[in-house]
Amino acid sequence: MGDTGSADQRFEVVLRKGDCELRLGSSDPEWVERKIEELGAWFSLGLARQAAAGGAGGNVEPQPSKTASLAEHIRAVGPSGGLEHVLAVGYYLEKHTRLQGGFRRRDLAEGFKTVRYQHSNPGVPIATARARGLLMDGEEHEKLMLTETAERWVEERLRSGPGG
Repeated sequence: MGDTGSADQRFEVVLRKGDCELRLGSSDPEWVERKIEELGAWFSLGLARQAAAGGAGGNVEPQPSKTASLAEHIRAVGPSGGLEHVLAVGYYLEKHTRLQGGFRRRDLAEGFKTVRYQHSNPGVPIATARARGLLMDGEEHEKLMLTETAERWVEERLRSGPGG
């Protein structure tokens, strides 16, 4: 292998999806990166830059092409009670919708309706989550975001399953 950028250096990437395999290789790393960006969307990989030097293939596992619905997400988390529903719905809003900068109380209330969770006063579990340090102010006025602790709780429930 020569120095970085030498003419004998080859950049190669292998993209796999199911039974399909695509190999890209060139001595021009910029060409490889451009092709990865062009093909990344087709492979549903969200790749920005994935080039490995020296002929070592960069094997990449494909990501699921669809996001779970809110109802599927709630079933996977298995919340019990208002506070846990606030965390589960809030997590979904942040991770799977355009509300990454925060969500409003009405977004949570709409999420409750979507999953048919009824609470006499949704403001109570929201206030409880704030008081326990599980919700914090979002990027805009009147927006809320989950804290790191709340995110970890939801992610642990997703890994271990409801009631785990």
